[in-house]
Amino acid sequence: MSEKLVLINPVVAMLFNNKEQKWHPIVFSASPYPGVPDPTKATRMKSRAHHTVGYEEREVALVGAHALADQIEGSAELSVDDDIQWDGEGVPALIAHLDRTSGKPRLILL
Repeated sequence: MSEKLVLINPVVAMLFNNKEQKWHPIVFSASPYPGVPDPTKATRMKSRAHHTVGYEEREVALVGAHALADQIEGSAELSVDDDIQWDGEGVPALIAHLDRTSGKPRLILL
């Protein structure tokens, strides 16, 4: 892909497909709650795209996650320390919250 993706506050994370035992880099971007924004709430993040084929080795998937982050206009943050578990059924359309209390971005699924 030669064009850069433009997303709001993008975060690249690691999705683990429990059914196929594969890792899929996944992109989330800010998706505010409906209504008036509340700065005291955590940032709501919505999945936008993931590597559909997946990787059999996590180390290779991490390289893919970095490459995916490089395709995003501006700077995407990485949240790849913990895998997001997925049952491998359907499309992983996920809503998460972005937590920065540790100093590093961390996505938390609801």
